[in-house]
Amino acid sequence: MLTGHSVFAEEKNAESEGDTSEADYFAIINNQKVSAAEYIYRFRKSLREKFYHGKISKEELDNFKKEVADELVREVLLEQEAIKQGLRPDSDQVTQKLNSLDEKFTNAESEEERDSWKKDREQVLPIMKTRIERELLVTKLKEQVKNVTT
Repeated sequence: MLTGHSVFAEEKNAESEGDTSEADYFAIINNQKVSAAEYIYRFRKSLREKFYHGKISKEELDNFKKEVADELVREVLLEQEAIKQGLRPDSDQVTQKLNSLDEKFTNAESEEERDSWKKDREQVLPIMKTRIERELLVTKLKEQVKNVTT
């Protein structure tokens, strides 16, 4: 039987891995570089959301890492297809969502969250901008596919 791994310990490992140089990439997909920092951010966020109880087996953790990686690769491929189709993210929506996130974390109830945001803000905002743009493009692509006439 596998012993349980703490989600929070895994998060700490991801944090130490987060000190990546610009040369460190999670993947290069059709010449588009996806940073390790983007994968780590997504992994940490998804880990907290899915395994909020705090304990998971090594096997579950390994499967979850692959699941997060596969999801990110799919999104990048869909983003690339959206760009090929001539779709562009709405810059006003991107700005609005970024400002909303910035305000949320700047005014967080927890002092620890506010301090963490102040410390990580400059590193996280570019990752969030990329993610928001990608989400908007993928949404536009999906809408376009749904509206195809026969």
